[in-house]
Amino acid sequence: MINYTYTASGAKLRQQLETADGRGGISTRRDYAGPFVFVNNAPGWFSTPHGQLFVNISPVAYPYYFNG
Repeated sequence: MINYTYTASGAKLRQQLETADGRGGISTRRDYAGPFVFVNNAPGWFSTPHGQLFVNISPVAYPYYFNG
C-alpha cells in the first residue's frame, strides 16, 4: 500500500510504501521539501526546469526533458 501526506494547500510532503508481507512495515519513505526529495532520510534527487538531478555516490545522473 502507498500512503501520501499533503499540506492543507495540496503540496505533497511524504510518500510511504508499505512492505508486501502485510505486516504494515515501511519499505521506502520519500520526503518532499520543495524541489528536493529525500529517500529514507538520504538525498534522492531534486527537480529543475530542465529535468531532475539524481544524487548518487558516483556518478551523478542528469536526465533532460526536451519538448518539441
